[in-house]
Amino acid sequence: MAKAEIFTPFSKGIFLFTRNFYDNHQTELNSLEGLIKTNLQRKYLIKTYFTQTNNDQITDSVLDEFRRNNPNFKYYFVLDESGGLYYLKILDEVFKPLFIREQSSSKVDLESFVSKSLIQYESDLFYDAYVIQTAGDKVYINTNAPTSLIGKKVQIYPRSAYERGEQDLNIPQGVIVEKDDINYIVQIINPDKLAINVGDHVKVMKKSFVRSDTITINRELEKEKKGDNVEQFNVTYLKLKQPIQFNRSFYQCTFLPIISNIEKSKTDEIRYEILEHLKNKDLCLLKMNDDLEDLLSKRFPTRERELNDYKTIQAISNKLGTGSLFRLKAYKKNIGILVVFEGILQDGKTVIYKKSKLLSNSDLDDLINIVQIWIRDYIKKLPYRGRIDEIVEEQLLISIGEKQDLENTQHFEIFRPSAVKIESLGDFHSTKWEMEKIGLGSFQSIKGNSAIGFVRFLEKGNKVNKGDWIVTKDDFVLAEDDSKFLKHHLEIEREVGRVHLAVEASELKGSDTSKTTTLYGAEAGIDYFLPYQFIALFSFKKIIGSGGGFGSSASFFEGALGYALAPPIKLLSFLDIFIGYKKLSYDLAELGEIGLGDLEISGPYAGVRFELPLYKRFTFGFFAKLFPSNTVKNSDPLLGEPKSSNSYSTTFTAKYRVNNEWSLFSSLTYDNQTISYQNSIEQNSTIFLGNIGVEFYLD
Repeated sequence: MAKAEIFTPFSKGIFLFTRNFYDNHQTELNSLEGLIKTNLQRKYLIKTYFTQTNNDQITDSVLDEFRRNNPNFKYYFVLDESGGLYYLKILDEVFKPLFIREQSSSKVDLESFVSKSLIQYESDLFYDAYVIQTAGDKVYINTNAPTSLIGKKVQIYPRSAYERGEQDLNIPQGVIVEKDDINYIVQIINPDKLAINVGDHVKVMKKSFVRSDTITINRELEKEKKGDNVEQFNVTYLKLKQPIQFNRSFYQCTFLPIISNIEKSKTDEIRYEILEHLKNKDLCLLKMNDDLEDLLSKRFPTRERELNDYKTIQAISNKLGTGSLFRLKAYKKNIGILVVFEGILQDGKTVIYKKSKLLSNSDLDDLINIVQIWIRDYIKKLPYRGRIDEIVEEQLLISIGEKQDLENTQHFEIFRPSAVKIESLGDFHSTKWEMEKIGLGSFQSIKGNSAIGFVRFLEKGNKVNKGDWIVTKDDFVLAEDDSKFLKHHLEIEREVGRVHLAVEASELKGSDTSKTTTLYGAEAGIDYFLPYQFIALFSFKKIIGSGGGFGSSASFFEGALGYALAPPIKLLSFLDIFIGYKKLSYDLAELGEIGLGDLEISGPYAGVRFELPLYKRFTFGFFAKLFPSNTVKNSDPLLGEPKSSNSYSTTFTAKYRVNNEWSLFSSLTYDNQTISYQNSIEQNSTIFLGNIGVEFYLD
């Protein structure tokens, strides 16, 4: 395996100073410059070591402007002086703080302060590690660490995160769970599904976070099953009871009082703006209660402890009837405001969404904007579009929250959650739901935050319950009430029908292989999908010319009834079986073969066909037919009356789908026909047929 490029922690870094800092510490900075050039620059690959800004503060806007003018730098080392303290802040290119060290300004030695800070940072956070292989939710990393790393936390910095240029991405995190020869295997949590590639840089935290075994908690039993240190790394597998434990819609939401050390007037402003956003944008079914608000405001001194207690959250959920509770924490620090946002379910314990960010300034607008973005992201990532609240025979009352693009007659699927797996590591959460498919339905009317729908189909042995979830498909909107379409292909999305037109050329050989002829023809056919996964197939073919001047009146007719199976091989687009009837006639008396006259052959057949996607819009198709017993009429009486006949054919098709309305295709068919006469005489004929055509899809 080729060795990937290794990125050191400070590749392409630059030191930044405010104007006042430079003016007040010019002598010390000149000395620091020598240290950087002789030691730090070479050790940490700090390509450029110094620049002065013309601002009194290095804010996000200052960094933004600097980054636009200097796009090559990945790390920023900001030296600042504030409130009687020196700060060295290490930021990455999206301005996330990686390390902050402070020291009293009395008798400070800048050289020693910077040097020791970088040494501590490297010692605490980094080994030189990089990704050498990816495997689903695991990655392999290579490191020359002298001691075992099993149980240590890692952070992965994918290049894809920087390419996207977004400042609020959750970088993948994980825990080293196993050693494979000289490499380590990392179990990762990747909530934003960033692409991880070979060569991506990995930070390995020096402190052990977890044991190497998997930590699992079953919340039904409320006890730990195995493992420890669950406060750091937690994989929760929650088996939902029936009726499901979370019996309230996640779209029914409330915004909890803010936990903060900021003055109350400012938190009241934050809270007002966020609530107005929730009301005006209609993101969820917001539920508030003035009496409850008054009660919680009177208990302000103990608010943080109580709002971190699941029993309090549970009681609020029960009082308001909400399934989602938003908890916001905002702590004022010397270097800015730390904002933590959580989406909590009605049990008060299960956090399925968590985001945090350190804002480098105290601008309340930035805080409000980022929380509003997180709330919209939470709603967007919910695993369902609506929840069934009432059932009257086949009619359903569905809570849908924000209407958005839902339409009357739109199709939806009905699911029942059976389990949820929540992986958490620090501030990062990943939620995966397991769901059982119940059936299909359609909307009748949509008004405000609710809709009326009805059940179109139920899976065998299932029935709809209150609390079941519905999932819509944006590209599945019915133009009319078409039950045939809904009842067909419950697991396979296919068109209502297909019509094909083709031109073809075929070569026919008799028992005497020296006697051949080439035929030219045209074909038209239709496949139509009937209710309950049945398919009707019809085709007609006419020979319109030949190389020998005969056969111009030959014709074919075929009709069949089929059934669509759910393919056992997931790669197949579809798998159909057929029973049909085929009749064909050839004017072959002029071929000149003894005993071969004009033929008319008819009889039943059984067939199977499938389609396999190959690459992008290209697919491969196969159709095999077996004719066990045919009726044959031969105009040449020399061999007597035919006693029996059988045949088979195979067709291979290559198809290119131009768009959702039509495709181009080409196929090759081999057809073998055997006719038995009295006195053990057999007559065999074969057809090699090639055609090209176009196929249209019916909606």
